[in-house]
Amino acid sequence: MLDVTWHINSQQDLFIASKVLSGLSALRRKGKLSLRFVANVRCPTMRSELILLTVRHMAGSEPERIVVVDLFDTTEFICPVALDYAEFYFKRNLTLGPLELLPVHLRNRVRPFGLNSPCYDAQSWPDWLAASALRVRMTAATDLRGSIAGFTDAVRLFTLVPGHYAFMARPEQHKRPIVLFQTRVWPPQGSGIDLEPLNQERVELVMRLRAALGERFVGGVVGDKFALVRCPDVVVKKSVRQGQYAALTRSALIAVYSRGIHGSLAYKLSEYMAAGCCMVVEPWEHILDVPLESGVHYLPYQSGDSCVAACETLLADRAFAAEMSRRNADYYLRYLLPERHVERILTAAIGESPI
Repeated sequence: MLDVTWHINSQQDLFIASKVLSGLSALRRKGKLSLRFVANVRCPTMRSELILLTVRHMAGSEPERIVVVDLFDTTEFICPVALDYAEFYFKRNLTLGPLELLPVHLRNRVRPFGLNSPCYDAQSWPDWLAASALRVRMTAATDLRGSIAGFTDAVRLFTLVPGHYAFMARPEQHKRPIVLFQTRVWPPQGSGIDLEPLNQERVELVMRLRAALGERFVGGVVGDKFALVRCPDVVVKKSVRQGQYAALTRSALIAVYSRGIHGSLAYKLSEYMAAGCCMVVEPWEHILDVPLESGVHYLPYQSGDSCVAACETLLADRAFAAEMSRRNADYYLRYLLPERHVERILTAAIGESPI
């Protein structure tokens, strides 16, 4: 049995960290580990997207292991302070370029975390509450109003955002012969990032899919204020709330994936896998802890035309599509369920199967 301590930052982003939290909570409830939350005084300069854990065997003389989970969107950023402190540094968006720039002794600490997505379940509520309450206590003395607002936002997210179970397909799930692609466009950012090329790519892809597939295509651009001005012709025709979107994803045979901001691996990849969707994806350079294979878990595309062609291939070959759907749902169950994903991370850190 393991003893796991989560060293909470005062600005810890529990929405981004919810998969790790849900996984640890599930393992705690099964009696496989103990879990406690303490204020992070060991490495207090860590940012909100980083998780600091210390892990040790409850029985045994082995020293504790220091584990950092980096859930940043960007591939370029590897936190030097956290990397210097950690023995194991699991990065969500990991590519070879930034990794090869590190000295060998630091490079060997970095491992791929794999796919992340918000993962809530009602049973993890006590642990969610404990982590959120600790954040409030850490900031109440200097910013009581802000800390209460942060706690309220955390509760709202926990109760309103559909959890991972909402996307999981049932074995008897009926798959409609449709292609799903629902995306966003982004207003200019103060950071200096030019988002218009990404916006244009997404708008053009929606237009191409809609023109080629007709009623077999479902989706478009989410209709926020910016989208209604920027591209009103491709806004989603029917409003889809988050719970409805989960049901729509479960029902779709095929789902299209395009690159995210900073080229990050978006949450929807995990959602597609959970739903057992066949995937047509814009290829990525990221390193996954359990690789996804072209022709097995997805078909790649490089342009709007090749995206349409890949979708047509899957729509025409239902046996091939059914096998890809089965493999993706199985991948999620084996590797992306929160408790199995977190158990894999802990096993890598301890060096053996700990639980």
